Amino acid sequence: MIQAHAGTEIVIAGDAFSLSSDPGERDPVESVTTLVKSEPRLVAALRAHLAAGSKLTLLAGNHDAAVADPRTRAGLLSALELQEHAPLALEPWFIRRGQVHVEHGHLWDPDNAPAHPLSSWSGRTEPLGIALTRRFIARYGVWQFAHAHETTVAGGLSRAFNLFGPRAPLLIARYFLSSGRLCAESLFERGLADERARGQAELEELSAQSGVDAAALAALVAAAPEPTHLRFRNLFLRLYYDRVFASLALGAGLFGVALAASPLSAAVAVGSGAYLGWNVRHSGSRYQNRPIQRLREGAEIVRRFTDAGLVVFGHTHVPEHAAGYANPGSFGYPAPGTGRPFLSVDADGNARLEAWPLKAG
Repeated sequence: MIQAHAGTEIVIAGDAFSLSSDPGERDPVESVTTLVKSEPRLVAALRAHLAAGSKLTLLAGNHDAAVADPRTRAGLLSALELQEHAPLALEPWFIRRGQVHVEHGHLWDPDNAPAHPLSSWSGRTEPLGIALTRRFIARYGVWQFAHAHETTVAGGLSRAFNLFGPRAPLLIARYFLSSGRLCAESLFERGLADERARGQAELEELSAQSGVDAAALAALVAAAPEPTHLRFRNLFLRLYYDRVFASLALGAGLFGVALAASPLSAAVAVGSGAYLGWNVRHSGSRYQNRPIQRLREGAEIVRRFTDAGLVVFGHTHVPEHAAGYANPGSFGYPAPGTGRPFLSVDADGNARLEAWPLKAG
């Protein structure tokens, strides 16, 4: 595909590298260069594209935030055997090409949003989705839950026993240990205020670089939904710990009733059961595929605050194309029976959603 689009700027809009599956102590720049070097044909195509003076731009996504690390560009140029002047750009948040605005889009998904889009996070401050991927899914190899963000407590427990049988109780205990630690950490100051302050300090420079007014950029940051991992209450509810404790209380109450017919136990059982029934009925899955709608709303906010004619996001893995908004979906994980989706945008900002054919077999 790169060879077929010689002379154009190619923009990879985030999540090119699955760095969230690395152990926390591994240098992400080492991961990026190792991954690139493992694909010789891709290296050759990228080298030829850049050597011919054609642009290649990578945006940071939630799974590869380290793309914004200045060391990553040097590492990639070394892996591609190119010099500093090669037209390779790595950006932490977004790019503007005229009235076309492109970013990964995780800023608009609270479970995967950073404290600030211009500030790098640490292992103690990474978003909920990345923290669970690194600390639980990747650590214990339970990739069956990698895209299980719609799963509720009951659904997750049932699926765990169906998938893992006798191993399920241990994996469930490890999940609650990992997620419980995240909740506990959210009770303490972890440097999130410093991250936000560092990001705010970078707005003027990005404004000068992108041509978007600094006040508009600040308004975008303020309009984005609050990241889940910033507050204990948000984390506690998003991880369904209210239902977990209500279920435990229901079980304890029923046990107390069976053991001694205690009025207090009966009251606990009735109260917790009523809460569970009401909560499940009224909120069900708390994710409810909301990122798709949140990114649509985010695109509207970007257009309104920055006068963009077209906003391009990724992140959701769901291709969309509507007036003023386009999402190419996932090039790496296309829907069955389709090609790999990508977006072509001409010099006038007109976009066309296309698909690169899948290899036979």
